[in-house]
Amino acid sequence: MRVAVDFTWRDVGWIRLEAGKLRFAEVPDSPGVYRFDLGQTVYIGLDVEGSRSKLDFRHKASRLLVENAALSAARMAGAQVENL
Repeated sequence: MRVAVDFTWRDVGWIRLEAGKLRFAEVPDSPGVYRFDLGQTVYIGLDVEGSRSKLDFRHKASRLLVENAALSAARMAGAQVENL
């Protein structure tokens, strides 16, 4: 069995602080992997809202496959990675 995961990062804008709360840029209403560039560190996570993805993110194995591919790629590129 061979499994491949292919993705590219898309810049969707800045995060702002408004009235003491974080304000995020508008993004599509579909599942996806996100990355916050914090300078020396990147934070990578997964948003499972929406259901228009070819990959069914309702299953934990699918979510872990995509998220771990992104985490591995960042580490291989030399980034210090945070993931909670």
